[in-house]
Amino acid sequence: TLFMLVLARLLTPADFGFFTSIAILFTFLGSMAGLGLNGAIIQFREVDDTAFSTAFWMVFLCALVLSVTASLFASALTELYSDPRIKVLIPSAALSMLLGVCASFYASLLRRRLCIAALAKRTIVANTVAGAAAVWAAYAGLGVYALVVQQLLGSLLSMILVYRASSWTPSLKFDTAHACNMLKFGMPLCGADFLTKYNRESPKIFVGIFLGVEALG
Repeated sequence: TLFMLVLARLLTPADFGFFTSIAILFTFLGSMAGLGLNGAIIQFREVDDTAFSTAFWMVFLCALVLSVTASLFASALTELYSDPRIKVLIPSAALSMLLGVCASFYASLLRRRLCIAALAKRTIVANTVAGAAAVWAAYAGLGVYALVVQQLLGSLLSMILVYRASSWTPSLKFDTAHACNMLKFGMPLCGADFLTKYNRESPKIFVGIFLGVEALG
């Protein structure tokens, strides 16, 4: 995109590489947190409010547990690699993942209703505002934190926009039968999605390991 072209002029390859090395981890965690339930709520013929709420709470709690667990290792990794940026990047990436997983769930509700215009508006607005904020942060000399601003703001705006467009709030309901039924459908999708992301991201992992974060950027 235009914003990434500008950021490429303002930030160093090491900035992009360092950010990407953290983002790859949360790409996999986000795939796991989704539990394949986005596909389930789109494909199931009849889904009532209890089923929607059950699916949302499963996804939210799974993403929350993974986010908190990853954040707990931030301090230890900061000391291990002697890089204070890790202490900021991991919790911010964890929060962004949590928001992104929830936004993806709401986006699936909109896809089920064929609200394509709302999804397009979400993408355009979130990407434009987050990209502009990242460019401003890069001009201000924030370095790799400009990418953090872009990621967090983009996830937050996406969540707000799809939530407002869906006009749906989860109720405090959880049905075990619905949960089992949706997980039977969703877990194979989750596994397939994880493998797809691994095939796409694994070259970056090996580049970062053997050539360093600057080459990764």
